[in-house]
Amino acid sequence: MGTHSTIFAVLGAALYLCAITLGEELSNDTAIDASLVASKSINVTWGTYFPNRAVSVFSGNSITLRIVDEYEDLTTCTAKLPSGEEFNVLNATNDNLDDIRSYGQCGVTVRVNSNHTGTWRLDAIIGEEINYFATFSVTVVEYSNTSTESTVLHVERGKSANMTFGPSDATSCRLTNPSGQTLPLELGSCQLEISTVTSVHEGFWTAKYSIAGRMDLIEHVTEVVVYDDSSFNASVTVSEDGSVNLLCRVRASSYSLCQFVKPNGEVLNVLEAIGDDRYLYYGLGTQSLTGISSVQEHDCGITILKPAYLDYGAWRCIVGTDSGLSGAVLTVSTRRRDENVNVRTPHITEDVYVTKGDSFTIKCSVDAELRYCWVRSPNGTAYSVSSTGSSPSVLSYDGMGLSLGECGAVVPASEETDEGDWQCRMGTVDGEEVGTNVNVVVTDTALVPTASVVYLEQTSTQLSCFIPPGYEYSINYCRWIQPNGNGIQQSTNSRYKTGQTITSCELELVMGRKRSHDVGNWTCVAGLDGSSGEVSATIQVHRLTAENNRNDKSYSVSLILTIGMAVTIIAGLVVVTIRSRLLKNKKSDLPPRYQEHSPGLPCSTFPVTNQS
Repeated sequence: MGTHSTIFAVLGAALYLCAITLGEELSNDTAIDASLVASKSINVTWGTYFPNRAVSVFSGNSITLRIVDEYEDLTTCTAKLPSGEEFNVLNATNDNLDDIRSYGQCGVTVRVNSNHTGTWRLDAIIGEEINYFATFSVTVVEYSNTSTESTVLHVERGKSANMTFGPSDATSCRLTNPSGQTLPLELGSCQLEISTVTSVHEGFWTAKYSIAGRMDLIEHVTEVVVYDDSSFNASVTVSEDGSVNLLCRVRASSYSLCQFVKPNGEVLNVLEAIGDDRYLYYGLGTQSLTGISSVQEHDCGITILKPAYLDYGAWRCIVGTDSGLSGAVLTVSTRRRDENVNVRTPHITEDVYVTKGDSFTIKCSVDAELRYCWVRSPNGTAYSVSSTGSSPSVLSYDGMGLSLGECGAVVPASEETDEGDWQCRMGTVDGEEVGTNVNVVVTDTALVPTASVVYLEQTSTQLSCFIPPGYEYSINYCRWIQPNGNGIQQSTNSRYKTGQTITSCELELVMGRKRSHDVGNWTCVAGLDGSSGEVSATIQVHRLTAENNRNDKSYSVSLILTIGMAVTIIAGLVVVTIRSRLLKNKKSDLPPRYQEHSPGLPCSTFPVTNQS
């Protein structure tokens, strides 16, 4: 190093003190600023400094930089900023540096901003020959509000979940759950492991965490939304201007259909941002969900701008996704109807016809969302209804969904004991359990007689058979077999008239009571389209006996007597009413009866009217 010498003295593991003696010039091997040399010989020495590592601090916070050693004959203490400006610690003469103030013998406290990032230096000078110094690396981080904004986290009901609250660089965290309970303090960010997600976990979770560079804690709120695998939410809201918003929100991977069925059955095909003078699209379209990469949230909704009479009642929304069709019932009520909002009337259910051994479905519905449904067979056996499986006491669900108010129970194989009235019971979300009866008819074939037993009438007797609803058959031809074995297809005989539709066969027996050979078992046979086979049904034709006549006459006489008594009673009431009115009118022609005034009451004077 030439004529110059450099001496390094290490004074312990924690105090990195170096002594450097400089001659007339500084060697390039040193990192000491030559401008510090105040004379031909200066002793420049590292002081004991705090903090002894790089500092990262958020803007707006304060840091303290100082030389820890105390000096008896300290002449000058200067702080040099990254910008090159200097601050006289002992005299604090620089008024331009309002964010800096003196600390201790040779140190400063700085309220930092972005301009304070860089290398700081403190110089403690004793006399003219001794200089203790220290350097500090400071990084100022700008504060961002995004770290404290509310976020939404979606977790699936019934599944396990691992949730993290707070950033990864948090040094500590304390979590408060939606019920207000504060959980124990954790090092680092808040970690929550849930073995089974339930509704208890839904709500707003608050994390208060600390990070390096800030003295105060940061509060972050996370809304945890618990969703079902096929989550579907429906709501009805009324705006201040009187318009009504109907919204169905579904979570699914894809979304292809949004329709609303009005109370009168009219269907509206709803598209985003499209409407007319009565209905507009309502919702936020398609949104991505935090924490769920493969699922999105889709809004299917309409706004009824000015609700009319036809808009009040039960609406149905139908949404098509990759999982199929789903929907819900939404009720638009007037104030008058709100009083009976929990009173639900099931829809009328048609009879069910099923061939013995085939499966059939018991269905019933109501204008309300359902929690559950169940059915009871004619022999009294009760069955639960489930969409997840079946067992001897559980029937599989079939229908659009409980959210649409529809119950459907699949009976896998019909038996003769299944014939009769089944009870279909529905538990509504906002009301009581309601139900209706469903009549089941078990047949041997797909052809059913309208009446199994028919009596010959005086003029004509009607025989008919039909393909029940639910069978995907159409009739190609009809033929009849008489009790004597003869066949009839298209009769030209005046005694028989035949008819046929796509689902029924008709036969009229003209003057049937006089034809004894018409008494017995008639067979209705139908050939079906697309099939080489035939189906048949039997109708028993009986003669009208004397007992039947007596029963008919007895019924007729009873009916006539009942009608006669009713007419007599009504006539008597009319006479009494008329007589009462006549008497009242007659009495009104007389002058009013004089009544004496009670003592102490004033006597009013009425004008006198001359009467002829």
